[in-house]
Amino acid sequence: MRFERNSAVCEIVHGDNLPLGIREGEIFDQIQMTFDSGDLFLFFSDGLTELRDLQGESYGADRLADSVRRHRMLEPRSLVDAIRTEARRLRSPTASTTT
Repeated sequence: MRFERNSAVCEIVHGDNLPLGIREGEIFDQIQMTFDSGDLFLFFSDGLTELRDLQGESYGADRLADSVRRHRMLEPRSLVDAIRTEARRLRSPTASTTT
């Protein structure tokens, strides 16, 4: 996911290849993009966006993008911790924020 600081736009960066680890020897095409100072690039797995609450609602890419926008000023480790906390809260709304 790419977050552009100047526009506050979050977008998922897609390639045309299979996901990592699906086929041994896969040759990956390169994508070129420019980044400005303050832009973020977040790597995540589908395990995060496909996480579901007790009613079956997924965390999803939109919720992840919202979280990145909300916490964009944090240091990288703290940003990841904030996203992880929100995902855990979705999975178990009564979970402590310290777990």
